[in-house]
Amino acid sequence: ALGITFVVSVLSVYKSSRWAFVPVALLFFVLGSFRFTAAYELAANDISHYAKKSVHVAGHLTEEPRITEDAKGQPKLRFTLAAESVKAAGKEEKATGGIYLYARGKTAEEIARRAKIGDKLEGTVKIRSPHAYGNPGQIDTPMLLRSSGITASGSVQKGSLKYEEAKGNSFLRFAASIRQSYREHMKKVMPKDEAATVFAMLFGGYDGIQEDVIDAFTTTGIVHILSVSGSHVSLLAAAIAYLGVLLRLPKAVTTGLVIFVVGIYCILSACVPPVIRAAVMGSLTFLAVALEREKSAGYLLLFTGLIMLLINPLLLYHISFQLSFMATAGLLYLAPFFRKKFRRKLPDFAAMSFGVTIGAQLATLPILAWYFGQISLSSLLANLVIAPVIDCIIIVALLAGIISFLPFLGSLLFVFGSLLFGIVREMTFPLAKMPG
Repeated sequence: ALGITFVVSVLSVYKSSRWAFVPVALLFFVLGSFRFTAAYELAANDISHYAKKSVHVAGHLTEEPRITEDAKGQPKLRFTLAAESVKAAGKEEKATGGIYLYARGKTAEEIARRAKIGDKLEGTVKIRSPHAYGNPGQIDTPMLLRSSGITASGSVQKGSLKYEEAKGNSFLRFAASIRQSYREHMKKVMPKDEAATVFAMLFGGYDGIQEDVIDAFTTTGIVHILSVSGSHVSLLAAAIAYLGVLLRLPKAVTTGLVIFVVGIYCILSACVPPVIRAAVMGSLTFLAVALEREKSAGYLLLFTGLIMLLINPLLLYHISFQLSFMATAGLLYLAPFFRKKFRRKLPDFAAMSFGVTIGAQLATLPILAWYFGQISLSSLLANLVIAPVIDCIIIVALLAGIISFLPFLGSLLFVFGSLLFGIVREMTFPLAKMPG
């Protein structure tokens, strides 16, 4: 069938048939099916094949360790490993696949605070396969994890976790030290929970954030701000572009500066896949708009998405990919419309901020409704009133970290960011309590 479709497609294109798009589209679909099947199949030595067995796993960290607290305030630790070898029944074999390792205890906590991306970890683990709950409307957890490369999980046997610092990855270690510097400077001038929330606004995650804040953000439809997506990158790009306009920089210089700053932001965010995807989509689309090729920007966005899906077809089922793609599409097609409307009564910067916010939110609203099973009636109001303040927090906090070598000025900006977060908090909780 594949051979016949290919021959028909070639002949149709060669003869310039007006119906050539039909066999070409069919060929594209068939090839996509083959690529998806190949990506979905697990390797023979994948770590998931050891499910329900206690084995000694060794691998390297692909994400920074995650540290959270349980209801009693005790730390819970999660390490994300790319498996390299498995030792079972005295026999060691090579292994592949990603695995979540969960651990507790002082030793594991010390390792979590020292370990960086690329470091080697090993421990005795009882392997579990990802599973989903059968309740209607629940997220397909196994597919979500598979699209992130995670095929297994397990709890580390107490006292078996070992850590070895990798010699390479100095670049990522440097970026991690900068992020840690951000967190430490925030903690000096902000309450602990506020510092955790502002840090999450910058680089994503939920570590250290109070449950009531997460619930209020979810209810008002702004919880997406705690996950780095295309809207973060576009906000940063818009701020730098506006700065370029104020300084009257040439368009080429402004565009180069935007891409440079977005690249630095990716490094600060540990170059994790969601940030890279958002940065690539946002940067290429912004570049097309900056070069006054708006009509080509849509094709560029589609082409970028197709290339990413060719590399990893399972991304199609990943909420991060979906949000980044739709947020960028919203900024491309909806934001200009709203900006034009707001410019009649507001300054250009305010109109641009509202346009970016509303464009991104409306585009991602169907996805958020699908995954979280609810649409808040206060969401539009929250995104109109609260989201611009959050945008200011992100810009102020990023700037504060950059100039933190000037202790007084950097701390002053962080304090200002803390005050802005206080405003966000005071506005969010009443909106979350509104009926509907």
